[in-house]
Amino acid sequence: MLAPARHVMLLLPCSLALLVFACSGAGNTPPDSEEEEEEEEEEEEEEEDRDVAGLRINEVAAAGDPLDWVELTNIGTTSIALDGLFLTDDEAVLDKGPLPAGLLVAPGAFVVIDVDDTTLGFKLGGDEVVFLVAGDGTIIDVADWDEGASPAGGSFARDPDGTGDFVTTTTDTRGASNVITGEGEGEGEGEGEGEGEGE
Repeated sequence: MLAPARHVMLLLPCSLALLVFACSGAGNTPPDSEEEEEEEEEEEEEEEDRDVAGLRINEVAAAGDPLDWVELTNIGTTSIALDGLFLTDDEAVLDKGPLPAGLLVAPGAFVVIDVDDTTLGFKLGGDEVVFLVAGDGTIIDVADWDEGASPAGGSFARDPDGTGDFVTTTTDTRGASNVITGEGEGEGEGEGEGEGEGE
């Protein structure tokens, strides 16, 4: 009769070990701490509060050499980060081309974004449209031009910078204030009100 009792005593330590292991939650991924959750919420709130309405598409070279490019300017009063913003040629895919992180556009400054399949996932065409899009899908600005309106060596540019209508210029001014050469006739549309809604 003593043998079964000894058998139970031998099993008891193992059972206790299993109980401790189960109670400790070993092997389970712990949930995010409250501090990490608060930091994530703060980052989301900062993104929502960020004012990007001062950004404008200022110039477009759809026949660039060697690459097409889009120039952005800032008509606001504070610097604007391009993190989380997009360029796209397709209104149905607003997050097509993410802009480079870490770039700031100071008030009145010009920043050029090269456009090709490698950098943004699309190229510009002769009869084309390009949208500047916020992280929440809001369309900040758009440039829409017809065939020939952004010629080789020239561009489709605002006159004056940031606020004027788009016109064709025979000499581009990449990264600088627009100087209109040639007839300067507009052959497309530009919207800079920042009121378009993304899908």
